[in-house]
Amino acid sequence: MLPRVEDRHGKPCWYYRHPDIQIALPGLPWTPEFMAACEKVAKGEKNEVGKALTMQDSISALVVSFYKTSDSKGLSDSTKTTYRGIIERFRADHGHGLVKETQRDHVQKIVAKNSETPAAANNMLRMIDLLMRHAVELSWRGDEPIQGFRKVRNKTDGFLTWEEEHIAAFEAHHKPGIRARLALCLLLYLGQRRSGRARMGRQHLRIGVLSITQQKTV
Repeated sequence: MLPRVEDRHGKPCWYYRHPDIQIALPGLPWTPEFMAACEKVAKGEKNEVGKALTMQDSISALVVSFYKTSDSKGLSDSTKTTYRGIIERFRADHGHGLVKETQRDHVQKIVAKNSETPAAANNMLRMIDLLMRHAVELSWRGDEPIQGFRKVRNKTDGFLTWEEEHIAAFEAHHKPGIRARLALCLLLYLGQRRSGRARMGRQHLRIGVLSITQQKTV
């Protein structure tokens, strides 16, 4: 069950959450009405509140539909996890809303709420764009509300590139046998992608040779 949230009208509500569905529950937690609805949903039974919120044109239903697309299923496991994390945050706040009522000003407010973290704001914008394009493909709406929407500018000097003295200082502090030292060696000497380094283990060591197939991410 999700904690209390407020809809766009400021009305508090609670949700029963499942990987493929999100249903608002009636009443207050622990009341007979609330608990009866919880039990019905847990058993897979439909109730009137859930039925209304899982209608074809709701944001929550759009998310469920997107997860079933080949575009979503074809993502690598790591990318799929990243996408789902962002989409579920959007769904938790706006899943009860109607797809056709999602307008540019709604998206602007969502982006503005995350403006202090430009990367997070732009990632959310990208996921909303994916969902809205899927909505157009389903004919749930006739336009993409954020087409041409400008990304949040991310002013940064980038990451500091380590010099030899930085590496030497790290190695002096983290002796061989420590996990941090192992991580540095994997990052510095193998020339592998991040996804490949994260998967490396003893199973890839054969006759003293480290062998791993590079995995292309989407």
